[in-house]
Amino acid sequence: MDNSKNLELEILITISQNKNVPIYHFHHLFEHKWKTYNPRFSQLMSDGVLNTAKPITGMPYYELTSKGKSRIAELIEQRESEIADRLSQMQHSRTANSMNWKTARARLHSLVHMWVPAEKPPAPNAAPVMTK
Repeated sequence: MDNSKNLELEILITISQNKNVPIYHFHHLFEHKWKTYNPRFSQLMSDGVLNTAKPITGMPYYELTSKGKSRIAELIEQRESEIADRLSQMQHSRTANSMNWKTARARLHSLVHMWVPAEKPPAPNAAPVMTK
């Protein structure tokens, strides 16, 4: 997912999760990064993805339009798909690496057994051998 879509998704999630934050405090949710988010936020406003809700009592706040709700669902689906793809690649890579390691280990084992003579264990009732 490119940076623009990441910014968009973060803005949309923030709006959907902070419905009680007045408009004039909204930019504080992004702390010192608001300069990065502001251009994308302005674009979303002009695209009709979000609007200003004006309650009868209380302060106005931002809310998602139906277009915004559809967009957030679409972006989340894209993100989930990318994560699933990455997990699949990681699992495939891990499986391939473990298979290579097991194969190498088995070959090393067979070489060791082929070149090292097996030690004969002493007979169970044999007397110990004394050397001078």
